Amino acid sequence: GPDLRKITYWCSATAARTDLAQAYCNIFKEFARSGLPRLRLLPVSGAIFSGLYKEAMPAMTVEAVAKCFADLSDWEQTRIMNAC
Repeated sequence: GPDLRKITYWCSATAARTDLAQAYCNIFKEFARSGLPRLRLLPVSGAIFSGLYKEAMPAMTVEAVAKCFADLSDWEQTRIMNAC
């Protein structure tokens, strides 16, 4: 996931949200292709990697996951939803 402590993200919450969503998309797409039965996933870019966004991370995570999931193919969405 993105390291939101980097100066690149200090003035751009949009860039932070975009990169966080992309990280979740990469994870979900890889899982969908893997054939594994379940995905156990901790929040991406949390804790020390959240930088200035520590307080906003719960909301940013929900937003990133929702954006990513909407962008997945029907097959990828089904695969993820059917995982145990």
